[in-house]
Amino acid sequence: NTLGSLSWVKQDAKGSLLAGATFRVTGPFGYDVTVLDDSALDADKAAGQFKLLGLKLGTYTVAETVPPAGYILDPASQNATLTQATPNATITTAFVNTLGELLWTKDKGDTAKTPLGGATFSVTPNPLTGTGSLTVVDNDASDQDKADGTFHLVDVRVGTYTVVETAAPEGYTKSTATCTITVSAANPTGTPACSFSN
Repeated sequence: NTLGSLSWVKQDAKGSLLAGATFRVTGPFGYDVTVLDDSALDADKAAGQFKLLGLKLGTYTVAETVPPAGYILDPASQNATLTQATPNATITTAFVNTLGELLWTKDKGDTAKTPLGGATFSVTPNPLTGTGSLTVVDNDASDQDKADGTFHLVDVRVGTYTVVETAAPEGYTKSTATCTITVSAANPTGTPACSFSN
């Protein structure tokens, strides 16, 4: 009897191969396995690349069950059919894991909530690495929103973050507020955004 293979890849949002995902694969004759990247079942030992061997002909469904640490699960499943003519199939659509965002604002404390530039904040843990803290100065390289008083971090790992102001703009008093933001698959943009007033 002819046996086949099934291959697929896992990428980040920028198209780079991404290690550490776990998938469930189901198919004909009760086939049902869980495959961790580079585990014994995975015949392709390159990070982010998967290959199952010795498969009976038929249609298989591949779905991600556990994303790499810090990433958001790709909810889409993909199907592939192994036939006598083409027993070795490759799923051409990559499974993609994304990261989240963090947003917060800084204003003058007036009734109009006039944006105020120049503040410095600390985000703990560092949303880009998951450890330590990240210092963000309004409009610095990590702040993707260049409007004064509006902060926007991208490529943020899933998790819960504490945002505090560490230095006020010149002539203003630092806010004593502490804001907690959770980024998750259900809330990738960490809304509602925090708001700080001086």
